[in-house]
Amino acid sequence: RSADVLVAVATAAVMWYGAQLAMDGALSAGDLIVFLTYLKRGFRPLQEFAKYAGRLAKATAAGERIAELLEQTPEVRDVPGAVEAPPVGGAIEFVGVRFAYDAQHPAYDDLSLSIAPGQHVVIAGESGAGKSTLLSLLLRLYQQQSGEVRVDGVDIRRWTIASLRSQISVVLQDTVLFAGNVYDNIALGASDVSAEAIEAAARMANAHEFISMLPQGYDTILGERGVNLSQGQRQRIAIARAAVRNAPILLLDEPTVGLDEQNEQAVHAALRRLAAGRTSLLVSHDLRTAEDADLVVFLEGGRVGEQGTHADLLARGGQYSRLYHAQSARLNPTTTEQSHVVA
Repeated sequence: RSADVLVAVATAAVMWYGAQLAMDGALSAGDLIVFLTYLKRGFRPLQEFAKYAGRLAKATAAGERIAELLEQTPEVRDVPGAVEAPPVGGAIEFVGVRFAYDAQHPAYDDLSLSIAPGQHVVIAGESGAGKSTLLSLLLRLYQQQSGEVRVDGVDIRRWTIASLRSQISVVLQDTVLFAGNVYDNIALGASDVSAEAIEAAARMANAHEFISMLPQGYDTILGERGVNLSQGQRQRIAIARAAVRNAPILLLDEPTVGLDEQNEQAVHAALRRLAAGRTSLLVSHDLRTAEDADLVVFLEGGRVGEQGTHADLLARGGQYSRLYHAQSARLNPTTTEQSHVVA
């Protein structure tokens, strides 16, 4: 901006003085125009230098922030003596877990939960109940203040973080895709994966059809965060990424939020195939997803308020049942009104 001001002031001064000379007959109008043209060209390197100086300052500041981030020590680290996790079966336990983001507001207070290998579990609860936090503790993104999180009966703190996470697949609400081709985005996090395995994972995730229609198929370069794909397509890429890892534990955090009905059905079908034979934990506000779950865990007040099958919890008439019926009434108002009329 300083360079632009300097150019503007210099141009104005030359025009004013040149106009005076032209009126006095000492300079022709053509000479004045030529001089202004040379002046503009002469200032161009200064303007370019000013632009690069600004970019250099921004790059330097960004580099300092990156260096500062890389120098930080993670709060959750491998404990001394941690060993590589063996192949796990998928049994998960939370034993007397207490966790708080801040001391005054504990997210969990003596939370205990047991999940058998191969179970499909839906984690439900009202907003702020700590549903996603449950997955974060299992991934060791946070560390509980007390209690234990166990896999196959072993406290996961006894294993290295990398070996634990290598046996867990994750599908999030906001899928992270990178500026690479489809192959690389699906293979992310999986080592020595073949093209055949990637295509098989894409077929399982209902993604092969739309990938084949892309300009270069699996070699198509995706924009940053997958901007050239729809949200439903991005989610199916994420499911394929989770499938190709072939991990025994699957974590799903609101994977269908914001999808239209057609994409939601395609994603649900892919998730059912992905969860088969794995221990899967699905965090969802939509309680319709709990209808075919092996176990529904309803979090309330920092503890497990209710747990059981969907039918069992409806029969109890507790908070889960009230929330489910409230959602059903909101999603199907016509049906609800008709039921009141019949009653």
